[in-house]
Amino acid sequence: MGLPAELATPERRRVVNVADLSRSGMFLQLERPIPAGTLVHVTITVEGQRRATAATVAHVLPEPEARILGREPGLGIAFREPIGLTDELFRIAVERVIRDVRTAPRCEGHIVIADPQTRLLERMSSALSEIGFTVATATSAIDALAACLHQRPDIVLIDRAMAVTEGLPFLDQLANHPTLAGIPAIMTSNDRSDVVMAFEHGAADFLGKPFTSPELIARTCRLVHPSPPPRDPIALRGSLSTIGLPGLLTMLEQEGTSGRLTIAGEDHAWIDLAAGRIVGAGSGPHADPHAAVMRVLGWTQGTFELTSCVPRRTKLLLPIMHLLLEHACRQDEAAQVAVVHSRA
Repeated sequence: MGLPAELATPERRRVVNVADLSRSGMFLQLERPIPAGTLVHVTITVEGQRRATAATVAHVLPEPEARILGREPGLGIAFREPIGLTDELFRIAVERVIRDVRTAPRCEGHIVIADPQTRLLERMSSALSEIGFTVATATSAIDALAACLHQRPDIVLIDRAMAVTEGLPFLDQLANHPTLAGIPAIMTSNDRSDVVMAFEHGAADFLGKPFTSPELIARTCRLVHPSPPPRDPIALRGSLSTIGLPGLLTMLEQEGTSGRLTIAGEDHAWIDLAAGRIVGAGSGPHADPHAAVMRVLGWTQGTFELTSCVPRRTKLLLPIMHLLLEHACRQDEAAQVAVVHSRA
């Protein structure tokens, strides 16, 4: 969750991290848990306001059991019933935090989770179900493969130490399967040094144990709904009636511009430039770059847009000035022919 809290006992005061929060209590990450039954005071800061209340340590999660569950060690505390304004303000702050968490975007999809620890399976399944996933669970790699074949998942989460077949061979099977290849997989492991082997066998991500539910959710949603690639920024746009293509290309040559010039005129066309040189072009039926440039230079109506992407083509055409001179010569020849025809 990432919400810091201040925990105070008669002996000391410390800052801890809130892993889970509800209206009646919270779970705090703590390497050396406090004995159950201890009276404590907890303070949180929400929107710049410090709010505090009294609480009782309800249960303790020591290191060995925490590892089984894939969690950090810590303790669960139960808030006392509000008996004054301070407690009531704390309750309102908790409600605000819970509301903000619940209004977070949902992340829908189907996921197969495979782990030999049934209690951890239940926790992961519950966390991912709450945000919109449909979940299939397995305690062996064989069952995980069967679950994938029954319904192709959007993502697979598998532990390194699976029964019969380990997680690494499972990743190989997934990558080479005729109908399952391409499914992103996250490998979990108690040994964080497994990260290199996980990626070598095709894992899309690695999650070391123990991990928190927010970390699990963030890693999973990132793979199921990846951020769209950024669009190439628009460096320049305008109208051909304001600035013609000959003048625009001359300016881009002088500036040594690289990018793609897209033109919407008689139809659509594009011109790629690298360091002020044309390295590619296309226009309607004209696949030949030279013919395409000659055609679009005659357009006087329409719009243009220059994006600052880096062209992939590297084969240079003539410098822009040479192309403009050639186009001007063609226009003069066409004009002379028109004059001859008019006199005939």
